[in-house]
Amino acid sequence: MIGVVVMVLVTGKFLASLVGYFVSGVGPVVATKAALLTAQIGEFSFVLASIGLSDAIIDDDQYSLILGIALASTLLSPLLLMADPFISPVIQRLPYLRDHMLASVDREASYGEMQDHVIICGYGRVGEALAETLIRRQLQSVVIDMNPAEVQDLQSRGVPALYGDSTAEPVLHRAGVEQARIIAVTVPNTIVALRTSRIAKELNPNLEIVVRAGRAMEMQGLRVAGASDVVQPEFEAGLEFMQHVLRHQGVSALETREIVDRRRHRFYQDDTRALAFRDDA
Repeated sequence: MIGVVVMVLVTGKFLASLVGYFVSGVGPVVATKAALLTAQIGEFSFVLASIGLSDAIIDDDQYSLILGIALASTLLSPLLLMADPFISPVIQRLPYLRDHMLASVDREASYGEMQDHVIICGYGRVGEALAETLIRRQLQSVVIDMNPAEVQDLQSRGVPALYGDSTAEPVLHRAGVEQARIIAVTVPNTIVALRTSRIAKELNPNLEIVVRAGRAMEMQGLRVAGASDVVQPEFEAGLEFMQHVLRHQGVSALETREIVDRRRHRFYQDDTRALAFRDDA
């Protein structure tokens, strides 16, 4: 009984909040996460239930039911947040919402006239950091992303950006892949990285391709698909921790750099990468 009531209330509150955020102009990614965060029955319900019980508006059974529902919805909140990566893409694909968002995106944009530029596939945290660095250095780049809100924001700031799938050949053509110098696939999706690398290499054999690998075991496959360089974020984070710890332990900057370079070289060149952190030899 409580489970059914909790699901109905949480779902109803999530949908009502989602609509409210959309009406106020909030983008789908932020709106979905905010609606999930506020979908639980608030702790204030305990106060209201206590007042209702003390004023004899509700009886003990009703009070227990309210407390049980509120507690269950609160415990459900972390699970709702964990589901955000799965729910958010579905929300973004809703026909009306997608059409509304795309109305503000220049879907005919083309950057085929660029020369020796960088194509960034994916505008998440990694892609954003890369794009900002290139902009500060006044190096030409084009961003390809599947989030219309991000693309619209970039275009409004004068940053070359395309809405679309980087595994689609027409999208790569519009990004000027034939004249590009580098393509950086920053999305944490191996299938996208493999397909993008293969298609981009076919369109421009001289293209340098830098991709992101989710796991070490995927690196060789990405190289076979055409990747010139493969970056494994967790390994790079480990090296950064290593540098900080060694510095605080009094190891010289030169020796630290040698250790890091040796580890990095062995990791990216050796197929037996499980040994990468075992020794300095």
